[in-house]
Amino acid sequence: DVEANMNISIYSSAPGTPETLLQTLVFHSSCSQNLFLKDRFGASQLVEFENPTQGLNSCQTRLIYDLNVGSDIKSESEVILDTFFVQTNEGPRVFDVRGQTLSPG
Repeated sequence: DVEANMNISIYSSAPGTPETLLQTLVFHSSCSQNLFLKDRFGASQLVEFENPTQGLNSCQTRLIYDLNVGSDIKSESEVILDTFFVQTNEGPRVFDVRGQTLSPG
């Protein structure tokens, strides 16, 4: 059984010690109170949850990337790519493009 009120402690490093304690909060997890996306618990915020009935629920937009990349490199030969970096609103994304080829022109 899980208690309806869960005491949560957040530490700056593991293992948690009184010196590294950043925050404590009580999270009420019974079905008697509704839980919504973007609910805040101290400095933490619920941004995603998953259950068997509804599947994955998120308040963040899932982006699908379809990128067409060109190059200004002046070369008579092909350029072989290794990694591709994109800065997004979700943070940096690094794509493994190892072996992809940019043809001349």
